[in-house]
Amino acid sequence: VGIGIQERQKRIILSGEPENVLSAKYKLETIKRNPFNFVRELREQREKRIHIFIDNSNVSIGSQYVPRSDGKGVERDLSIRINTKKVAEVVEMQRNAVSRFVAGSHGNSEGPIKWAQAWKDAGYKVTSLPQFQRRGSGVDEMLCNEARFLLRSRSSDSGKNTLVLVTGHGNQSDGKAKFLDIIQQAISMHKSKWDVEVWCWKNSTSNTYTVLADQYPSRISVHYLDKYRNR
Repeated sequence: VGIGIQERQKRIILSGEPENVLSAKYKLETIKRNPFNFVRELREQREKRIHIFIDNSNVSIGSQYVPRSDGKGVERDLSIRINTKKVAEVVEMQRNAVSRFVAGSHGNSEGPIKWAQAWKDAGYKVTSLPQFQRRGSGVDEMLCNEARFLLRSRSSDSGKNTLVLVTGHGNQSDGKAKFLDIIQQAISMHKSKWDVEVWCWKNSTSNTYTVLADQYPSRISVHYLDKYRNR
């Protein structure tokens, strides 16, 4: 949603997709009725501790699947590259990012890994595997192991924490570490202390995440990166 402010007329002009405009209009009306609640919610949002785990390969490839011009399904545009800084800004939303971890893969070249440097510049810890190792879900395992270690090491934390997974697939097939297992661990092991967010591209997302979000609506949420694509 685009927001334009005309100071002389004291008006706010909203633009964008109709459903997003309606949602923004409703939110603004709610803020107008009780601005103090909004200030409190904003403060709580910025103080919330979040721990981010990003599958760079999944997010990068997922961004390349776009709707066909004829409206019949999707097609892959190999020229599309993600803007690492913007993805980080969207996911973090000015919150207190305590942990930032990215895993991905690279070719056989001994030169610098461009995508890795971009994430490092955004403040993320980066691990990359050679592409031949990725076939065994090595990237997923690295992310899951890091997340599992985090959950155990912060089991005595007081207050709220949020586990943020930026991925898409449910990796259920090979019997190895699974994102779904990590989500279940987060919401069961720590009871009300941990919430979970899944950020992904709609066209490359396992429906297992939306099923889980329906089962635990107050604990798990799914957010699509698509609506931020052209911002």
